[in-house]
Amino acid sequence: MSEANTIKPYLRLSGLEPLTVRPESNFVNIGERTNVTGSKKFARLIRENKYEEALSVARHQVENGAQILDINMDDALLDGVKAMPDYLNLLQAEPDIAKIPIMIDSSKFEIIEAGLKCVQGKCNFSKTNNLAVALHELQDEEDNSLEPQWHEGTEIH
Repeated sequence: MSEANTIKPYLRLSGLEPLTVRPESNFVNIGERTNVTGSKKFARLIRENKYEEALSVARHQVENGAQILDINMDDALLDGVKAMPDYLNLLQAEPDIAKIPIMIDSSKFEIIEAGLKCVQGKCNFSKTNNLAVALHELQDEEDNSLEPQWHEGTEIH
């Protein structure tokens, strides 16, 4: 008789490679330099449509140990709905970068939605309160399939 295998409720994310965060995981390193509100260099490159150069920022984050890559395109001088997929599509074509999970970081549902259409694997979100509200507005009264699934012990950033 074989003992039934159970799947533990750990946080599981993936790019081209999986990332499982367990209670014994000491620290998850999130690369946040691909954020137009947190990096002047990255913001300048995106505003000037130098996406290829902006990929070097992401590559540098991965090479320096980032386990998740935070991408943010929230800037008043930027069309984030266009910039997010433009950047993510280039990023996803680079296996050395796309191997780690992506965190879509936005306070605007339209930008999150645009990013989701481009990301491979299971990504993460930042500012999930806005996402939960937007999903709630979209869902039918009879259909709760869009309801976010929160797992006890999972910390959302």
